[in-house]
Amino acid sequence: MDDRSERRFSINRRLQYSVSAIVLLVLALITGLLLALRNDISGAQTAAAVAAGVAVFALTAWLSLTLLRALRQPLAAVDDVTAAVNRGESDRRVPRLPAEEFDRLGQNVNLMLDSLSATVAETNLQRQRMATVVDSVNEGIVVVDAAGNITTINPAAARMFETSIDEACGHSAADLGFFTEDEISEIIDRSLAGPVQPIVRRRGQRVLSAAISTLQSSGGETSSGSVWVLRDVTELAQIDEMKSEFISIVSHELRTPLTAIKGFTDLILEGEVGEISEQQREFLEIVQSNSDRLVALINDMLDISRIESGRISLTREEVHIADAVDQSVAALRPLIEEKGLSLQTELVEEPASIIADRARLQQILTNLIANACKYTLASGWITVRSEALDGQIAFSVSDTGIGIPPDALPHIFSKFYRVDQAQTRDVGGSGLGLAITKSLVEMHGGKIAIASRPGVGTTVRFTLPTTGPEDRTDDEAFDNISRTGLVLIVSGDERERIAWEVAIRAVPADVVISRGTSAAAAVGEAELHHPSVIVARCDAGIGLPELGELLEELRASPNLRMTPVVAIVPDISSVRAPDDGALLSGLATPEEVARAVSKLLPDSAVGRPRRGRVLVAEDDVDMANWMRRVLVRNGFDVTLVRDGLAAIVRAVEILPDAVILDVNMPKMGAAEVLPQLLSNPGTREIPIIVVSGTVPDSGPFFIEAGASDFFTKPFNGDLLVRRLIQLSRKRQDGQGSRH
Repeated sequence: MDDRSERRFSINRRLQYSVSAIVLLVLALITGLLLALRNDISGAQTAAAVAAGVAVFALTAWLSLTLLRALRQPLAAVDDVTAAVNRGESDRRVPRLPAEEFDRLGQNVNLMLDSLSATVAETNLQRQRMATVVDSVNEGIVVVDAAGNITTINPAAARMFETSIDEACGHSAADLGFFTEDEISEIIDRSLAGPVQPIVRRRGQRVLSAAISTLQSSGGETSSGSVWVLRDVTELAQIDEMKSEFISIVSHELRTPLTAIKGFTDLILEGEVGEISEQQREFLEIVQSNSDRLVALINDMLDISRIESGRISLTREEVHIADAVDQSVAALRPLIEEKGLSLQTELVEEPASIIADRARLQQILTNLIANACKYTLASGWITVRSEALDGQIAFSVSDTGIGIPPDALPHIFSKFYRVDQAQTRDVGGSGLGLAITKSLVEMHGGKIAIASRPGVGTTVRFTLPTTGPEDRTDDEAFDNISRTGLVLIVSGDERERIAWEVAIRAVPADVVISRGTSAAAAVGEAELHHPSVIVARCDAGIGLPELGELLEELRASPNLRMTPVVAIVPDISSVRAPDDGALLSGLATPEEVARAVSKLLPDSAVGRPRRGRVLVAEDDVDMANWMRRVLVRNGFDVTLVRDGLAAIVRAVEILPDAVILDVNMPKMGAAEVLPQLLSNPGTREIPIIVVSGTVPDSGPFFIEAGASDFFTKPFNGDLLVRRLIQLSRKRQDGQGSRH
C-alpha cells in the first residue's frame, strides 16, 4: 500500500479495530475482577489483574483520543474554510483530507463554493451593468421604500433636484420638493389599483414629468415602495408654449386685416358704394365666403390654443336646454334651409335646465349640428335629442349623412384630423371642431362618444352633469344609471304611429319614430339609436317592408341581428313569426302592441327589481338570446353586440354596470377587448365577466388580466345572475369592481 493509500485509510476500519480492542480489554478486565472476588486466584494474581485493568483503561483512553482526533481534524478543516468564505475570502477551499469519506465531503463543499462564487460573480456583473445603465441614462430614477425614504437615486435625478446622491439617500422623498408625503402615499395607493398617468409639474425653472410604478410585496396586495422615472420636459413645454403663443399671435394679427376685408366686402355687397354688376357680386360673394371660412379657422385655432394653455374658464349658470338648442339651430337655419334638410328636436321636459357655461354649451351644440349639416346630403334628416339620466343630461345629434369609415373613428377627436374621402374633400373645415368640442365637454365634467355607419349616418352623444361640480359628490359624478328601454316605430300611417307611441310610452318606454319606411331606412335608424325593440308594420302591398326583408336587413347588421321585432302583418297565418319577437295581426290595437313590447323590453315586468344595464358581447345568436332572457327575467337591462369592436364602442357610449365578453368574437376577441376597457378611464371600474366554450382553461389568464370572473360554457344562468348581483353590490359598497 503506497503513502497516498495509507493517508486515505478508511475511517470505518479504524473505528472497527478500535471498538473491537476496547470490547476485548473491557471483557478481560471484568473477568479478572470476578475471579478475584471469588477468591479463586492468589494475591499476586489479584495484583496482576488490577494492573491489567489499569492498562486496559489507559489503552481505552488512548484509543478514544486517537479516534476523536481522527474525527475532529477533517471537520475543523471544513469549518475553517466555510468561516473564511463567510468573512469574504471567497478563494479559500478545503484541502485534501486523510479519510475517504471526509475527503469526499470536502470536495463537495469545494464544488458548492465554486458554484456560489460563479453565481455571485454573475450577480455582481449584472448589478454593475444595471448601475451603469441607471447612472448613464438621461431620465432621473428615484427608488422610494414603503416608509417614503429614498433608497436609490441616480445622478440625473440628483441634478434635477439640485442635490447629491449621498445627501438624498436615506432621507424622505418629500424633501425633494416634488411631492408631499400625503401625495406620495396617495399615488402609491392609486398605482396599486392600476396604471397612473405621468404627472407633470414645474419645479423652479424646470418642468418635470414623473411616471410612477409601485414595487409590490410578494403577495401583490401591498406596496413595498415605488420607482419614479423622471424626464426633464422643460424644452418640450417651452416649445408647446411657443407654439400656442405663435398661434395666438398669428391669429390675432390675422383677425385685424380679415375683419377689414370682410367688413368692406359686406359694405360693397350692401350697395354702400353704388350699384355693382352681377359678375362683381359673384366675385365679392366668393371673397365673403372665404373670409368667413378664414375667420372660423382663426377662431378655432384661438380656442384650441386657449384650451391647451388653460386660459379658458367656464362661467357656470343655469341654462335652459331648449333655449340653448334653439339658439344653436337658429344660427345654422340658413345652411339647413339651403341644403333642404329636415331638423327635428326631441328634448327632455324634466329637468328643463342644467348648470353650464351658456356660450360654451351653444358652441358644442353648434359644432355638432354644423358637422351634421355639412356631411348630410340634400333632403336628409338631423335630429337633436336630450335624455335625462341620474344627475346628468345626455345630448345626441344624429344625421342621415354619409357616415364615417370605421378606421377613422378612433382619430375623429384628434386635432387637425379630417376624414379623407371623396365626399368630404369639398367640405371646408380646420379639423379642430370635434377636438374643441371634446375638450369643452370634458371641462364641464362630461363625456363624449361617436357611432357611425357609412351610408347610414352618424350619432354624436355627450353627457353633461345637471349641477355644478361643487354640488356633486364623487359617487354622483361617476354613477352609471340604467335607462328605460327604447322602441323604434316603423309605420307609414301618422295616426297609427301616434297611437302606438302613446301606448308604448305608458309601458313605460322611450320611443323614436323612423323617418323612412323601407327596410333599409328602418335598419339605418336602428343603427343610430340601438333600440331595445323594433315595432314595424310589414305590408309590401302598401309600400311597407316585408317582414322577411326587414329581418334579413337586421341579420346583416352585426349590432342589430339580435334586436327583437314586433311585426304587424296583414295575415299572421302566412308568415313565420320572428325567432325573438312577436307577430300580431294587422288589426291589433295599440294596447296589444304595447303588451307585446312590454314582454320584450328589458325592464317591463311588474315588480321586477332594476339591477342595472349589462352589455353582452356574444356572436352566437342562440347563446346571446339565452343570456338576454335570463338577465332580463332577473331585472337587468341588456344591450347585445356580436363583435369585440362594437363592444368597446357601446361600452364607452352607454357605460354599462357590467360587461359579459365571449372569448372568440369577430374583429376583436376578449383578450383584446379586456385591456382596452380596463385602460379607458370611463370603463376601467366596470366589472367584466369572460365566458368561453372553446378555451375552458384560459380562466387564470383572464383573471390575471383584470377580469372579474370567468365562466365556462355551458353554465347555470342563476349562477351568472348571482355573480352579477354580487359584483354590483361590491361596487355600490365601494369595495371595487374587479373581484
